[in-house]
Amino acid sequence: MSDPMALRPLTVDMDKILDAIAAYGDAPYSFMDRETGEIRIRFADDLGQEPEFDPDDPRWEEIPRCEPEDAHRDMERFVDAIEERDVQRLFLRALEGKGSFRRFRDELHRYPDLRARWEQFKQQANLERALAWLESLGTEPRYTLRQVVAPTPPAAPKPNI
Repeated sequence: MSDPMALRPLTVDMDKILDAIAAYGDAPYSFMDRETGEIRIRFADDLGQEPEFDPDDPRWEEIPRCEPEDAHRDMERFVDAIEERDVQRLFLRALEGKGSFRRFRDELHRYPDLRARWEQFKQQANLERALAWLESLGTEPRYTLRQVVAPTPPAAPKPNI
């Protein structure tokens, strides 16, 4: 007799799932086919316009987006781990009040090494969300992930001789 709680293996495009989870604002909606793992991305105006794709069909599951409160907590957890106290203070100030997401991104652009660490941290946090969501669907995902690549620092200006 098979275990009714056993997870069903399914090959998924985890990078697309992570992109969907990280989407915000007017970003398109993303759906996963529970049978094949296929991902469909559609804008709100396009939903229901294709006869072969019905988002209300139970086999299509909308990929949940990360809530802004959760994304903000991710930033706070990341900043808590910054060891350089003066840099940490800059990021803590950036997280205060309205506009914190933009200020956080602005600070990251000043620190390419932290930006690379943030991208890895964010990928891991969203991967944990994706795995929990997939498990709630009774799915054991099979996937590979793209490497988070550290940004190339700007070239130093050449001296005028």
